[in-house]
Amino acid sequence: MSKKTGTDPFKFPVKFGGASFGKSTASISVSVSHNAIGTLSQTLAFLTRSQLDIKIFEGDQTEKLNPKDGLVFISGIANTAKVSHDTDELGLKLSFDLDSVNHEHLIFFAYQDAMVEVVRRGEAGQEQHADDPDQMELEGVEDDEEYIDESDE
Repeated sequence: MSKKTGTDPFKFPVKFGGASFGKSTASISVSVSHNAIGTLSQTLAFLTRSQLDIKIFEGDQTEKLNPKDGLVFISGIANTAKVSHDTDELGLKLSFDLDSVNHEHLIFFAYQDAMVEVVRRGEAGQEQHADDPDQMELEGVEDDEEYIDESDE
C-alpha cells in the first residue's frame, strides 16, 4: 500500500444496505472489506466516529470514478458512529444532513455495490444531531449481528 497523506482520498468498493430518512439526517448502511484502508485496525480507526468527505459512484470499477461519465453519484460530508465487524466485513451507517444529499440518489444506492472515494476530515461531531436516532450508537447489538432499523415502519 502506498503512503497517503491526510488529504489523499482512499478509493474502495462497498456494498450498501437500506437507506433511511429522519428529521434532520438521511442515512445508508454500508458493508466494507476489513482491508479497505489497510489493516483491520487502520480501517476501524479511519471509519469509527468519523466525519468523512465522501463521493459515491455507481458500479464497482475504480476507473469509473469520474462523475463526467454520466454515472449517478453522491458527494458530501457524512458522519459515522459505531462500526461493527464480522469475519469478513465491517458494517457502518453513513449519516448525511438531510438537506445536503440528493434523496433520489441515496435511494438509488440502497442495496447496490458501488465505489467510494473518502477523505477523513476528523471526528464526527457528537453534538451535531445528538437527538437524531440515526446518530445514536446501537446499544445491545453484537458485533456480528445485523441491525435492522424498524423505527420508520
